[in-house]
Amino acid sequence: MKEKCFALQRNGRCRAIDGNCPGPCACVFYKPIRQYERELQLVYGKLSSLPAEKQMHIANKYYRGCIPWEEEME
Repeated sequence: MKEKCFALQRNGRCRAIDGNCPGPCACVFYKPIRQYERELQLVYGKLSSLPAEKQMHIANKYYRGCIPWEEEME
């Protein structure tokens, strides 16, 4: 059996697509939680290396002004 997908919620709904999870074998968005966390760390590392004004622009546009990669890098 495959590991649990990063986007699967407790109620069986998927955060990656709008609707119920079709199961790990049928879903093109399937990704194990560990892989998702590794990739997120890589993304946060790249974001934290950007100039401060670029980080704020990205934070305001996509993260409602929060900078989650600063918290993760501490």
